[in-house]
Amino acid sequence: NLLMMWTTKANDLVLGTNLEKSIEFNKFKNVFIGCFYRHGFGRNMDALFPVIGTTYDQFRIGLNYDFNTSTLGDNLNPKSTFELSVIYTGLSSALKYTTKPCERY
Repeated sequence: NLLMMWTTKANDLVLGTNLEKSIEFNKFKNVFIGCFYRHGFGRNMDALFPVIGTTYDQFRIGLNYDFNTSTLGDNLNPKSTFELSVIYTGLSSALKYTTKPCERY
């Protein structure tokens, strides 16, 4: 995964990967584990965060621990923290198939 964001005064890069294993248990579809790196252009390395999670029905639920490595959080205690993400994927509006009428039938 690669995410690059920038505005006039702020830039951010998130780079990482997940490994997934299909489990098909009730509404649980898979489990995943991965690691990501966040960096601000023109700054030092900002954070490293491992993630673990699962896909349940149409929800992707992840838990990660954000290891803050920049000097930005030097006055914070603790410097690192747990983060929870919940992503909902709705039904697709894309056509799954198309038909082409045939004049013979």
